[in-house]
Amino acid sequence: MSVGRKRLQYNSTLMPLAPGRGNIIVDSGTTLTMLPKDFYNKLELTVSKAIRSKPARDARRYLSLCYKTKSAIKAPTITAHFTGADVKLKPLNTFLRASMDAMTSSKRLSFKPTDCTKN
Repeated sequence: MSVGRKRLQYNSTLMPLAPGRGNIIVDSGTTLTMLPKDFYNKLELTVSKAIRSKPARDARRYLSLCYKTKSAIKAPTITAHFTGADVKLKPLNTFLRASMDAMTSSKRLSFKPTDCTKN
């Protein structure tokens, strides 16, 4: 994955699904994206360093990346790199408005069916 132009190395201690073919499963029926804790911590730290908005505390203590803002948050594009495809997640796809004066992190990955043979 990349945060803006900073690429993060993903090292899994799990066996790859197929030798040389990666180690991530995309489950389109799952609402949340689940990442290993060590990789998520690295991703969260990189995102937090890239956001210039004032941090806020989530009153429910559920979300760890919260920011005070009165307009759209200025956050970097997060890119998920897969073999043969890069999926760019813009701030609209990765943050949600929790209240009128706070934005919080929400990591969601989705795909749209596309016929690449047509222009």
